[in-house]
Amino acid sequence: MQLIIFLLSLFLLISSLLYISEGVAAGCEDWTLHGSKDVCCRKCKPGNRLVTLCGPDPSQFCMPCEPRHYTTEPMSPYCTICTQCTVQACTASSDTKCGCRPGLRCGDKQCTFCVDECKIGEEPTPQRVCRKCPEGKFNDQIHSACKPWRKSCPEGQTLEASGNASSDNRCKSVPQPSASTTVSTLHVRIPHKGKS
Repeated sequence: MQLIIFLLSLFLLISSLLYISEGVAAGCEDWTLHGSKDVCCRKCKPGNRLVTLCGPDPSQFCMPCEPRHYTTEPMSPYCTICTQCTVQACTASSDTKCGCRPGLRCGDKQCTFCVDECKIGEEPTPQRVCRKCPEGKFNDQIHSACKPWRKSCPEGQTLEASGNASSDNRCKSVPQPSASTTVSTLHVRIPHKGKS
């Protein structure tokens, strides 16, 4: 039993030295007095997980997260494995910042994978590929679903151009006949009766 305690203590000491060399300070950041000799941790230092809540030495309450793990919760008893994509590497106190190279975009909210970015005239599929908008539909935005062409033009308009994969049916106003007033001049000759 003493050998196990010694080995565990040695492991914790070596682990602490390794984590300190990565720049993560071990221990409890804020604690309160508990009884006459003990204190209880209220908040672990950033990048540390809670190991024990109360005891005589606040430096033993929290341990830094293992490499490629992080925690954002100051009192969490465990660390979370870092997401495996990198724009900014994971640290002990923050998850990996993810992104995709140009021409690709994040496939989910956490950006755990990248997919091809669909162009205008295409739409993304559940299989994570892009396909051209089918006949009768269009998409005029990047990485959006195709929408149906309009079925008819508003009143007073007529179809100017049929839709295609990247644009809707286009309508134009029908010219209205202009009302014009014609003024005619009527010349009437009235014979003048004169004295003979």
